[in-house]
Amino acid sequence: MDEVNEKMYRLESEIEVKQEKDENIVEMCEEIEIKEEVEMNKFGYTEQNAENVKRLVKTEEAEQKSCGGNIETYENKNMDEVNENMYRLESEIKVKQEKDENIVEMYEEIEIKEEVEMNELKDFFEQNAENVKRSVITGEAEQKLSGANTEAIVQNAELGSGHCKMLSQSVQCSLPVQYDVPAIATAADFEVLQFQLRQVTAERDALHTENVKRKMECVTHVQEIAKLCDSLRCATDAANTNWNNLRSCLSDSQLVHALDGKPVKWWSEEDISRALTLRSLSHKTYRFLREKWQLPLPSTSVLNHWIAKLELEPGILLSVINLLKCKSETMTEQERVCVLSFDKCNLSKQWSYDKASDKIYGPHKSVQFVMLRGVFAPWKQIIFYEFDCPMTKKILFDLIVRVEAAGFPVVATVNDLRPTNVRLWNTLDVSPEKSSFTNPADKERQIYAFTDVRHLLKLIRNNFLDYGFKMADGKLVNSECVRELIARTDDLKVTHRLSQKHIHVQGANRMNVKLAAHLLSEATGKSLKYFGERGLLHSKDWDSTSDFILLTDAWFDLFNAILRCDRKETRNAYGTNLEKQNLILSRMIETVQSMNVCGNQNKFQFQEGLLISSHSLPKLFEMLRDKYGISFLITYRLNQVGLEHFFGSIRKMGGLCDYPNPVSVKHRLRVHLLGAENSITGDNSKSEACGGNSLSEISYTNKEANAMTDKEKLQKELNISAMLFSSLSNGDLEQESNDED
Repeated sequence: MDEVNEKMYRLESEIEVKQEKDENIVEMCEEIEIKEEVEMNKFGYTEQNAENVKRLVKTEEAEQKSCGGNIETYENKNMDEVNENMYRLESEIKVKQEKDENIVEMYEEIEIKEEVEMNELKDFFEQNAENVKRSVITGEAEQKLSGANTEAIVQNAELGSGHCKMLSQSVQCSLPVQYDVPAIATAADFEVLQFQLRQVTAERDALHTENVKRKMECVTHVQEIAKLCDSLRCATDAANTNWNNLRSCLSDSQLVHALDGKPVKWWSEEDISRALTLRSLSHKTYRFLREKWQLPLPSTSVLNHWIAKLELEPGILLSVINLLKCKSETMTEQERVCVLSFDKCNLSKQWSYDKASDKIYGPHKSVQFVMLRGVFAPWKQIIFYEFDCPMTKKILFDLIVRVEAAGFPVVATVNDLRPTNVRLWNTLDVSPEKSSFTNPADKERQIYAFTDVRHLLKLIRNNFLDYGFKMADGKLVNSECVRELIARTDDLKVTHRLSQKHIHVQGANRMNVKLAAHLLSEATGKSLKYFGERGLLHSKDWDSTSDFILLTDAWFDLFNAILRCDRKETRNAYGTNLEKQNLILSRMIETVQSMNVCGNQNKFQFQEGLLISSHSLPKLFEMLRDKYGISFLITYRLNQVGLEHFFGSIRKMGGLCDYPNPVSVKHRLRVHLLGAENSITGDNSKSEACGGNSLSEISYTNKEANAMTDKEKLQKELNISAMLFSSLSNGDLEQESNDED
């Protein structure tokens, strides 16, 4: 109410000021009217004079007859004076009329402004009256005050609202109104009302303070509830994440067993496939996880029962090729491009009996395996195995035709330099001058031949240590300077990775790629240059030997590229810098063509294999670039690393028995084919990063397969993978990088 009274007092003062302005304006208007009346009286007096003059003129006309010339002169003089007075009065009247119009316009503007202001005052009073009503009614309800006080306050508010309406009406009528605030009552009543109003205000402030306090408590409770909700949300997200992680590792039946503790009465094909994958890695680990950690895994007898269902007779694995055809429907044309590699694995030369098929195998010396490997996608698959069977043109062409019919174009073959493989090249007319042969399934396409680059590096190292090389300019490349470099006993050893075992290579070490890569490395070549330029080596052939080692290292890196861009420039994928990479190939071709092994005039087989691979790589890249629009090629997939790792996994499954018998090979291959990670249970992102493990993983590496959530396709993938599909071993690229280290 104090605030309302202050507002009303301020508005009354403003209204008085505006009334004074209105009175001044009225006085100005009255003065102007008086002046106009005076002027008009003057104008009337002038008109009266003019009439008198006219009467005089008429009188004089009568007298004019007696004296015409004198009267005419006098009349003209009086008429001129009258005309001048009339013109002056008319101009003054026009000026005053213009002033009156301006005053009227100003007055109208003032009226409009006052009308707007009074409307605002009216709204303000009405709003305050409503607020006062609410506050009084609220105070009465909360504090149970007397109704008289409330009615008095409400009456005052209504009177204020009524005065505002009266003021608005007076302004609209453009009449000055004398605004008088009506008296509430006598002075004593007014003091009583003020006292009661102060009580109401104090109690209202107390209630307001209590209300604020309660609101603060509510805000605190709301914040605590929000924190609890956030904690609950985080816990729910963590639980969902853990549940998703469990679902990615365990199947539905395994989750039921882990949560409820109920034994699994029926294992799905997915469970069997995962269990076989785990057991193929390590039998001891599988038993430990199942017995000690109590993981829900099938028993060994269940796995053996499933393994016994699949019959894998030596020869072309037609069931695998049929599944390849089904798998091609979920792959793009570029992902189906593959390389065919083949190699032999040594056996134990024992007789063995297969109880399931009731057959006797052996004794066999080796087993030939054929593998398909993707050029652009990380997958590989065994499609053929046979005991004591060299690779022939008929078998090779039969495999290529069947694979092409399944929808997988073969663009290259990879093999080592065994005598049987060299004879196959001769049969196919493959030579350094012609490094490809016609595709039997498509006569317009060529299949390019490659030699396993790691096998070539081992042969170069062996001949380098045993004989040495003689270059076209007569310089020698031998191991004398390297032996002298290793024999140095300086405090700071530059070639810290080299030792006597890199020089005295015998037995199984002659097949060790790691030792060969260390010996023929960039560090060795630069160390020879460093000590040779400072005269610290007694051998005279350090310069040519250093150049040959550096060139061999760059060539090996070019054919062993794993990444598109590596920290070492020579290990970048082929196609990222064609000018430098083709220069390395041309220099290596020129060097190998012009050099001879010391004591021999003929070319060795490793020289021909090196030349064939060096000629095939640019041609293959050009063909793939024209057809598929690629910009680089991962040359790591043009070797036999995947096949070598498969041999290692086959041997590892036998424990200490490194050389399995034919029946063991058959059973272990079956475990691999059944127990490989498939596209549904495998970690696709990790497989893609590590190079992949099986053809079944490809279906989820392309964009179309990532969008597949249909149950029918999912069931189809599960059935295919559980029936036969497989990969060879986990973490191929990681093992390969460890070998190179």
